[in-house]
Formats: sequence, structure tokens, C-alpha cells
Amino acid sequence: MLRRRDATTETDRRIAEALGRWSARAPEDPPPGFTSEEKAAEMLRALMEQDGRTSDLRSVMVNGRDAFIYVCRSPDLRPYAQGLGSTPVLAVCDAFLARATDETRRSTHAPASRSPGSPRA
Repeated sequence: MLRRRDATTETDRRIAEALGRWSARAPEDPPPGFTSEEKAAEMLRALMEQDGRTSDLRSVMVNGRDAFIYVCRSPDLRPYAQGLGSTPVLAVCDAFLARATDETRRSTHAPASRSPGSPRA
């Protein structure tokens, strides 16, 4: 969960780096204010909601405090990304960071493909 105290340039830098990996472009320096600017967070949301994905942003209570949950689902309604934050913008940022981290982890730990006709291990 991202809290208001997490709305820093360090978190914005992490998001910019993840966005750079996602889009195969160099991150901006200084990074946009993803954690504080609705327009920048909307860009992240639009990226996650491509290809027929839909989302829902709701207010919830976490440990007796108001919070927001953002859930993005694939067309077959499976969860694609989800995040929790003390503001709607931070919930979207949390979901983007989680999804981008998951994508990076999956691509770096994917098994090496075999060429056709090569022996099995």
C-alpha cells in the first residue's frame, strides 16, 4: 500500500523506470509526478487498461483508515493489476508498480526456449 508519505520523487523515479521497461524507452529526468498528479496517474491507468481490460476504483477501510483499491481485469475478468493507496492516485501507482515488477520478474525468470530438434534435458 502506498501512503501519502510515499508520494516522493523516489517513488516517481521507480515508476518512471518501470514505465521505461514497459515501453522500452528511457525514463524522463526528472520524472513526472506520478504520485501527486492525476494526469500522470491517468496515463498509467490508460496503459493498464489497454486491450479490452477494465478497472474499478473503490474506497475501502484498511486498519480503520480510508483507503482506495484499484483493480484492473483482463477481458475474461481475471485480475491483471491491483493496488492499494491512501489516495486514488496512489492506488493506481501501486498497481502499476506491482504489475511492472511482476512483468519484469516473469521475463527475467522465463525458462530458456529449446530450439526444435534439440535434446530434452
